[in-house]
Amino acid sequence: NIDTEDISLVYTGLEILDSTDDAGNPIKQLVVYCDFTNKTSNAMSSSSAFSTRAFQNGVELQGWGGSEKNESLKNSTLDIMDGATLNVGFLFDLRDSESPVKFRITDSLVYEGEEKFAQQQEIKLQ
Repeated sequence: NIDTEDISLVYTGLEILDSTDDAGNPIKQLVVYCDFTNKTSNAMSSSSAFSTRAFQNGVELQGWGGSEKNESLKNSTLDIMDGATLNVGFLFDLRDSESPVKFRITDSLVYEGEEKFAQQQEIKLQ
């Protein structure tokens, strides 16, 4: 969980989806769900407030922006106003469905070249 003067982000769960890659091969995808609250006077989306990366076995996972797969994934690109909260999702292609994933969040609202926050959390898939 992250709580700053600008945003709040609370982890609410995860889901592993069956999907296919561009060649039609079966793959597993990870969706990390969080409640995003905007605390600024400007409307913003979670995708503009911070950036996310995920790693499995030390290798970065392919991440995807807003998606039509479910409501929370679509919500990551929607702007919300001061005080509003919205459940958002972050989508990544998994390398396997057993190894833990390190999920990293850093702020996109950089002031004077410095990050206000950065956090990494290990997520166990099983």
